Amino acid sequence: MAFTNNQNLENQPSGQADWDSGLNGNFTILDRGYHTQLSAAEGIDTGDILWVSSGGLAWKYNANSLDLKQPGAMSYKAVSSGETDYFLLRGVISSIDVISGSIVAGEPVYVSATTPGFPVSSYSAAAYPAGFATKVTEVSFAPGRDDHREQINLTTSLGPLQVGSTHAFTIDIGHRGQINRLDFRSESHDLWTLQFFSGSAAVNSELLFETLSGGVNSLFIRDQAGFWYDNTDTTSPGLIFGRLNVQSSTTGVGSGDFSFDIVAERFR
Repeated sequence: MAFTNNQNLENQPSGQADWDSGLNGNFTILDRGYHTQLSAAEGIDTGDILWVSSGGLAWKYNANSLDLKQPGAMSYKAVSSGETDYFLLRGVISSIDVISGSIVAGEPVYVSATTPGFPVSSYSAAAYPAGFATKVTEVSFAPGRDDHREQINLTTSLGPLQVGSTHAFTIDIGHRGQINRLDFRSESHDLWTLQFFSGSAAVNSELLFETLSGGVNSLFIRDQAGFWYDNTDTTSPGLIFGRLNVQSSTTGVGSGDFSFDIVAERFR
């Protein structure tokens, strides 16, 4: 799978169109998170929210079934009945054009009471949210998130940092979780690049986020980030790794402070 410059989400190289290919044969879907292989027990459409049986079969989630406790997976492409494929367990699926107009950015995402599997913003008997919408075509899929996550609001300062310097840092926000929003401010630097990494060490780890390749030309940036992190080093505190490259200053001052606010959710 190829990585993109959209929060380093992954672009699926291919998919399977079904009878409604004009609607569901969307192979530009981007996603990132934790996946597993399941067998489709019925025809599944792009963007469908699913439940998983004890035998590892994936079905369209039926919001009216009293037997289903919560959704279990989400599909980034159409899969025919009887086929085995990869499905998202937790993470972000973006560019799902078929759900535009059905979900609201910043609001919880549920499953339609009339169309099993289809994501919607609400309905009269809504229960068991599947996650929340970060855009009208993007879902942060996190079933049961209210039971297993802790909200974090963190303010951190870096500096003073010299123009031309590169500063590596760590943030203690748990081994696994998701960054939902990032506000970043500089005292005097007007060109800089901020990156976040996840892995087992601050070096040679996986790039999760980059403000802009070549640098951000601004004293302030707000990003509805929506990226997941997973630090596998069990001997260290729960960390996400960061790197800041300071490129220029508006005032000619050689150094200055940076500060940022992070809104995140971590697994407990």
